[in-house]
Amino acid sequence: MPIWLRSFTFSKINDFYVEENARVKKAQGNNSNTKSVTTDGKVTSPEFLKNVKPKPTYSTKASKK
Repeated sequence: MPIWLRSFTFSKINDFYVEENARVKKAQGNNSNTKSVTTDGKVTSPEFLKNVKPKPTYSTKASKK
């Protein structure tokens, strides 16, 4: 592979990851106002999960074969 093609490919890959990192940081920055760890070290659940009661989608009994 020629050096110019190797440099071009590396710069395109690097640009993609830099832009992706910027988008991730921007998305995480919007949610940084909420704290999930209190001052005494306990972890709190997000607001949208407080009233959800999970229902298992599996059987807890063994089959009788």
